[in-house]
Amino acid sequence: MRGLLEIKNATSVVFTDEAWVLSAGAPKTAEQRSEIERVRKEGVCNHPRRAEAIIFVREDEDGHNYHGQRMITRQDRGKAKLGPLHLYRPTTGEGRCVMWLMPKGKAS
Repeated sequence: MRGLLEIKNATSVVFTDEAWVLSAGAPKTAEQRSEIERVRKEGVCNHPRRAEAIIFVREDEDGHNYHGQRMITRQDRGKAKLGPLHLYRPTTGEGRCVMWLMPKGKAS
């Protein structure tokens, strides 16, 4: 994908996915820190307070990252509904879906 973006001279890209999310907040107690560590090891998909969301990750050639999400609400019957779009700047990022674009001025 990085090669294609480079060939097309892309200056920004948005990755979109449906994902499990967990709103844990900053851990304040040893028990909360332990729970977050367990979720990191076992995954959010097994957590009883998980929720579904559509996530958006945007990055540009200047290295700016912006994230967004819309929570998914499912009723017993009928279509799923999307909540409002919440935008935020991440403080960290890791994994396969970061750094799609080479920073401006850097060769791949």
